Amino acid sequence: MSKEVTNKAELDYAVNFVTALRSLEENLRDLENPQVIISSFLKAATEFYDADRAYVIEADWNENIAMNTHEWCKDGIEYQNEQLQYLEISDYSRWYSALKKNQPMIISNVELLLEDNAFEYEFFTKFGVHSLIAVPFSKRLSQGFIGVDNPKRHGADPTFLLLLACVIVQELNEIKLDKRLSAATLALKENPKGIYISCFGGLSVRGIEGVLSEDDFTSAQCYTMLAYLALIDNHRATPSRLARIIWSDECIDNPNRAVRNVAARLRTCLKVIGLDFLIIYDNGSYSLNQSMGLITDVNLFENLCLRMKQTDSAEEKYKLYESAIELFTGDLLPRLSDNINFIPNITYYHGMFVELITSYVEACLSEGQYIYAHRAVKEALTFDPYNGRLNMYLIILIYKQSGVGTAKSYYMNTKDTLSDEQLYRIQIECPALMLG
Repeated sequence: MSKEVTNKAELDYAVNFVTALRSLEENLRDLENPQVIISSFLKAATEFYDADRAYVIEADWNENIAMNTHEWCKDGIEYQNEQLQYLEISDYSRWYSALKKNQPMIISNVELLLEDNAFEYEFFTKFGVHSLIAVPFSKRLSQGFIGVDNPKRHGADPTFLLLLACVIVQELNEIKLDKRLSAATLALKENPKGIYISCFGGLSVRGIEGVLSEDDFTSAQCYTMLAYLALIDNHRATPSRLARIIWSDECIDNPNRAVRNVAARLRTCLKVIGLDFLIIYDNGSYSLNQSMGLITDVNLFENLCLRMKQTDSAEEKYKLYESAIELFTGDLLPRLSDNINFIPNITYYHGMFVELITSYVEACLSEGQYIYAHRAVKEALTFDPYNGRLNMYLIILIYKQSGVGTAKSYYMNTKDTLSDEQLYRIQIECPALMLG
């Protein structure tokens, strides 16, 4: 291939790339619906590669399945999303490996698979696929591939798909967070006597027949076991793991028997409110019985905080903040604040709380909503009075509402908590306030 032809191909590619990105930016500028955004990105991928279709294949490791969750086809091409459901991940070992290694899959000619991978060959030819590009994504709640079938240009270059994947995975997570919050809200609304475990400000459990509060858990071992199972993602742990959590400073000779005794006492405690079947043992692990409709305040709080980070709408931030702050009634499990196994979680949620306040206050400041921001910072300082960032915000808010004198007085009382960066921010926001 001559140099002139190569240069023209590179120029055409660059023009197509920039044009596609500019079109996306113009069309999606004011959109907030994740489903519409994903469809728009898949359409852009189809057009950029001149492909028959673009799609999202999501993987569920727990169920060992993959499924087509989103798809865009050009005119005259049949949609396949209804047929591509519940694909056994174990049947696609190459794809599983590529996802784990974060490597794109490029098949320039499906016929080349016939000799070494007859299963994939039969699968792709069945659906009229002659070539494809697919790139992996994996972030928090979502993992899988974004791909295009039968690309007629740029068929060896996954760059554009890689760029789209970074955005699409964020939107997939947003969809899942919305579903989680909707399900939790509906569960609480339709079943006000359902199971609700609260960990902020202390452990409490609302069951079918009443509530167990912090003081009702007289056994430290039962308290620790329930608190740990409520906090971890899948609410499941082996006896050996639970033994290390419950007896963090001891070596237990027979963890199975020791944890079994604690579980029995915990069930007796929970039976008072009709929840003796909340703690179950199966497949070598103890877990919380999720068939009983379990909801925890920490999961709701984290989902709200993640959604607040992802929205640019000040109005939406206000709504999400109000919902989240109702859940945060104090630091996580203060009774376990000296247990080394819980300190990372306590620190994590406290940091998330400060970030929540920060995001909300910044939105209020940009909109001139000083009263709402002032109230939020004052409430947060009751939990963390020596937090420099919160004190910085309060100085700025007092200055904007009450003037130099009151702001100066508060500054003198809190200046030891402030970093150089925070002092600089105060000087920019409060030019008449002479710091010393």
